[in-house]
Amino acid sequence: MKKNAVVTGANSGIGYQIARYLLDDGYTVYGISRNCDQADFDQPGWHPINCDLTDEKQLQKVCEQILEDTGKKIDVLVLSAGRAWFGPHETHQPDQISGMVDLNFKAPLLLINRFLCAIREQNGHIIGIGSVAGKSRSPQGGVYAATKAGFHHFLDVLFDETRKQGVKVTRIVPDLTQTPFYDDLNFEPEHNAEAYVNPEELARAIDYVLNSPQAVITELELRPQKLQIRKKSSR
Repeated sequence: MKKNAVVTGANSGIGYQIARYLLDDGYTVYGISRNCDQADFDQPGWHPINCDLTDEKQLQKVCEQILEDTGKKIDVLVLSAGRAWFGPHETHQPDQISGMVDLNFKAPLLLINRFLCAIREQNGHIIGIGSVAGKSRSPQGGVYAATKAGFHHFLDVLFDETRKQGVKVTRIVPDLTQTPFYDDLNFEPEHNAEAYVNPEELARAIDYVLNSPQAVITELELRPQKLQIRKKSSR
């Protein structure tokens, strides 16, 4: 019987590569993002769902749709969608602060809340994509770092809460990763293969996480060999 997976942010970057890995591994994958139908998967197990994850009403409708389609059986939930703005805190606009809190922290908690019973039914796995920013002080990135730190902490608590029920919980913590995450920011990893994590490599780590025969891998951190950041030229 095919396994069911739900992946947020599956239209690009880390979420896209994870969705591709799961499809290649035989999963039926429900991808959720604003423009998920833009993902170029041509496989029968691919179900793109366009949804603004910061819109609670839309999100609840999508959850009900997926639960109905899967018969309330979900094997893997991957929470990958995220956004960030950087700069002195007083320069952030209110909608930027709300956007980071809603997408990086609130939406994952709501999704877990709606899907947890279905995941428990399958002795399933919840995988959250965190960030090294959530493990250290991040000047000019305090709101983003705080949302990730809160998400990290919640996943730890969730594992303690559900481990006796057979639910596995993992956070994957990447450092600078070459994705569209940096498209609207004024910096990016240096154009050097040793200065960023490749999203395909991160997706391969999912195989290790999902197929560990006995131990639950509660955290997996990936860092590039070198820390090299370049400022984008202003136009």
